[in-house]
Amino acid sequence: MFKKINDTDDQSFHYWNPIAKDYQHVKIAHLFRSIYKNVVCEEDDYGTERCTTPSTELYTLISLRSALIIFWFTYLGYGLFLAVFKYCTSADFQKANHGKRLQHILECLTIPESYSDWDNDPTLDVAGHHKKWRTVLVEMVWMVFMQFTTNFILLIPLIVTGSNVIARHHLLEGAIGTFPEEDEAYWRVTTLMWALPLTVTLGGLFDFSLVVVYMKYAHPWRGILITEDKLEAEDKLSQTDDQSERVAQPDTGFRCLKTTNL
Repeated sequence: MFKKINDTDDQSFHYWNPIAKDYQHVKIAHLFRSIYKNVVCEEDDYGTERCTTPSTELYTLISLRSALIIFWFTYLGYGLFLAVFKYCTSADFQKANHGKRLQHILECLTIPESYSDWDNDPTLDVAGHHKKWRTVLVEMVWMVFMQFTTNFILLIPLIVTGSNVIARHHLLEGAIGTFPEEDEAYWRVTTLMWALPLTVTLGGLFDFSLVVVYMKYAHPWRGILITEDKLEAEDKLSQTDDQSERVAQPDTGFRCLKTTNL
């Protein structure tokens, strides 16, 4: 069959695609990508034909070794970027020793976290605490965003491999048909290609909402951030309620006394 195809003018495999409902053709090397070669057996000296499976690089585009090298260089670069970011945004990180800095950077490579909380300095007044609260909040929001970005970067191999798997499956499905195992693999790849990005997006939004809720409403020392204006407003409201109660009580007593005299 291969010899007959090679003798044609375009050296292509022509077929009817029932999915596209059209006649199509493809290079035979693109359709049958296995490598066939004659190997001499050591036992009986007879030549046998053996098939070598295609390389996974046809789908991933790079080897596993190259992928690991890229991963570790990216991991190291992200750690250096975090160190610079923390040094520029956190005064406590600047004052810390190298050991604590390294420990914090290693933790931030997997968990978005601020170096210190805003309530760790008892010498600050309300304005100082409020300023540090805003700084820590901005640091936490940026850490969540960077974690979200790096998670999407880690999905690039899945997107590249999945795109090549989908293109290959469509080619085989229309040309020569597919096996049930190939259909199952195709379903898994297409499911992961939308499920994982959606999970990363929802996880990032959920992480961001937890940061905001904790910093504004659930922090155990959030009462420190109450300004004097809020305290004065609460005092005036409580005083108004007390005066209303005091005015209401004598009026009731007067009416009772007047009724008794009558």
